[in-house]
Amino acid sequence: SGHLDVCVYLVDECGVPAGRAQVRDGRNAMHWAARNGRTDVCEWLWRERGVSVDAATKDGTTPFHWAVWQGRLDTCAWLVNVGKCDWRALNSFGCNAAQWAAQSGDVAMCDWLNRLGLDMTLLNNNGHSAVHKAAVKGQRETCEWLLTAGGLGAEHVRPDYHDGMTRRRWRGSRGTTTSPRGSASARTSSNDSAEIRREIIVLG
Repeated sequence: SGHLDVCVYLVDECGVPAGRAQVRDGRNAMHWAARNGRTDVCEWLWRERGVSVDAATKDGTTPFHWAVWQGRLDTCAWLVNVGKCDWRALNSFGCNAAQWAAQSGDVAMCDWLNRLGLDMTLLNNNGHSAVHKAAVKGQRETCEWLLTAGGLGAEHVRPDYHDGMTRRRWRGSRGTTTSPRGSASARTSSNDSAEIRREIIVLG
């Protein structure tokens, strides 16, 4: 719940290690504080107890990823500007924070990350772009933003590296009906990326 006084009590009076990670997935208090937007707890853990702002879970997910996913912009800004976290970090699947923001449908966060200088066009280890991540969750507005302001194009809606799954087919396989319609896989050699983007965002 992010109560700083309780955290201090547990560490100082009960002897709970501030940086102890969960056995199952490797998350620690910094991950939980970032996820829940408790910047005061993040700062105490980092400044007073030496817990790293870049602590990674077993799959490489960082506190910054968690804060981005939950739209905790103030905490994200603290992690970047004060904690000096590695905001370009990738998890073990090759995802950066842009793909976490896209999946949550947070256009404002996507815009902030883009202005920060994060690579919004990254393809992860499976060939999934941020558009794939947004589409599977039915995040139409985010798909549109990525394909216009975010700078993604035809190469970011191609089938993935394993099963030929385009963002449209992936969306359909998950029963999602609210994300953009259309596939640019047949046009990947075209230089007219603007036309491809227009085709992708037409709604059925």
